[in-house]
Amino acid sequence: DEVDQPETQSFSGSGQEVEAGIDIEGGLVVVEGTHDGESNFQVSLEDDSDFGESFVNVIGDFDGAQAGYVDAGEYILDVNADGEWTVDIVQPRAASGDTLPQSFSGDGPAVLGPLEFDGTGVATGSHDPDSGNYQVRIFEQGGSFPELVFNEIGAFDGETTYDADGVAWVDINAEGEWTLELE
Repeated sequence: DEVDQPETQSFSGSGQEVEAGIDIEGGLVVVEGTHDGESNFQVSLEDDSDFGESFVNVIGDFDGAQAGYVDAGEYILDVNADGEWTVDIVQPRAASGDTLPQSFSGDGPAVLGPLEFDGTGVATGSHDPDSGNYQVRIFEQGGSFPELVFNEIGAFDGETTYDADGVAWVDINAEGEWTLELE
């Protein structure tokens, strides 16, 4: 039961640059990026609509990944940076994923998966920065809107339910160290 995954599109540069001709087949897109700089690092995919898809918007160094749903089409990669950067555009696809329960931990933004979901489950999470956002979303492979699991500011430790089915990826947007258990 093979699933075709589009090839990763990789770019690197320094400072503000754009790259045209980014083909997106439609669906889940993950941007993996690094930035070695002091100021803004913003990464978005822009097209003819008024709404680009913003993936990264941070100050300073960055090494992480963020997910989003993007309509099929041709896009321009718009990178706003003041230092050296790399960007990989991945369109993850999988026939199956790791079964739950699973435990994860990390520091900063990440995308986890593929995981295999089966309806309603319990998520337990913690976030340990002095400040900043802790957001966890589940992106189903065939979905169009992510399932919001956690959206907290500052230090956090708690649990909640979620609902997701089939193969999916989990997007973590966090400024500090985090943990996540899915069951």
